Amino acid sequence: MSVPSVTAEGFELLHLLRIRGRIAADQLGAEQAVVEALFDAELVRMTERGVILTSKGFQQHALHLDVDRAEIELDRFAATYDRFLRVNQPIKDVCAAWQARGTAVSDDDTFKALDALEGLFQRVRPSLSGAADIVPRFQSYVDHLAAALDRVAEGERKFLADPQSASFHTVWFECHEDYLLTLGRDRDSEEKELS
Repeated sequence: MSVPSVTAEGFELLHLLRIRGRIAADQLGAEQAVVEALFDAELVRMTERGVILTSKGFQQHALHLDVDRAEIELDRFAATYDRFLRVNQPIKDVCAAWQARGTAVSDDDTFKALDALEGLFQRVRPSLSGAADIVPRFQSYVDHLAAALDRVAEGERKFLADPQSASFHTVWFECHEDYLLTLGRDRDSEEKELS
């Protein structure tokens, strides 16, 4: 089956929408011509809550991802994912404990969570960089995770685990989803295997 024409920038936006589910129209981060081409091809549509993929968009994304997957060293990439998984649960635990404190979270709680996340991130950073050597878009996760930790260190605590911002937890979740999509794996099946 031939893959219909979508630019590299168009695929990047389709992929981001596939990972996030929806994006506010003013936060698409793509050139207007790229966005218009996706709307014209009926691959995306506007809703009250933002731009989402259409069923045709999901199909188009899957076709392009299959082509993308065929061109990468999946075994090498999967090895970086195995190392990602070793710190996945500890990172989720730190974020969940911090979020559970709600409005009672103190500066001390935040610094403890930040220290824990920085240590875990340093453990996994070489693997994420290795993933970026194979699939270049993964470099953005390395950069955004580091930036989120910097923002927390500067006193912007929402960048630890706020779901509405580019927080460490949000970017980590997106990175995990990208790994699963790129490897052709399913989150629910994986969680059953790990439990």
